[in-house]
Amino acid sequence: MEEIKYGPFVLTPNDTEDGYVISECAGALGSAVIPAEVGGYPITAIGEEAFINHAELREIHFLPRGGQSIEICDHAFDGCVSLRELDLPREVFAVGYGAFRACTSLTKATLGFDSFVGGYAFSGCTSLAEVTPLSYISEGVFENCTSLVTAPISDKVTSIAEGAFEGCTSLTEVRIPAAVTEIEGMAFRSCTALKSVVFEETAGWKQSCCYGDDITINVSDPRRNAARLSAMDFDDGITLWFRE
Repeated sequence: MEEIKYGPFVLTPNDTEDGYVISECAGALGSAVIPAEVGGYPITAIGEEAFINHAELREIHFLPRGGQSIEICDHAFDGCVSLRELDLPREVFAVGYGAFRACTSLTKATLGFDSFVGGYAFSGCTSLAEVTPLSYISEGVFENCTSLVTAPISDKVTSIAEGAFEGCTSLTEVRIPAAVTEIEGMAFRSCTALKSVVFEETAGWKQSCCYGDDITINVSDPRRNAARLSAMDFDDGITLWFRE
């Protein structure tokens, strides 16, 4: 296999799988149709920065893949400011770091329930209001998503990473599922509209503090939880909340 052109796409052989990576989109494209295969070889990934800053891109469509998995790599669609809705097929098993960062027109994102979504994947998507509940809440994944009202946290989430919802100024209520055992620093910092944080498992929660022993906390007051989490920062000595 060797690098080829396919329509507006540059296809590069995948180093680890028998298939192609879309490594570049050459020229302006309002609607991107992602093929399942080319020349009998599957499209296994949309490569790093493949569509970065394609301001004209409004739509992404995946042709039926018949179960063949595909990955969206780091910064693949970063800065695609005209992209409005995202409907990823279940075969997308991973969305990379900053993959849709600063897609400021994106209002809705539908992903596979078990898809891994990397850090800062939707950071700065200021119009994003509707997202499939995710099984992984990575670092800064929804940072500054100022239209997000509900935190898309599924019952499978075990950890909420640093800065995950930082600056989500429309977020009003959050439910912390029973499976969650750790909330890292700044996870909800500057969520200025946050009024209620309900913990489904209230026993055993502690704050880990860099200046002394861990402090046992009471999480039975949703309004107080909201105030504390929205202000939580490394500057006050709290590194995370955790449950033993």
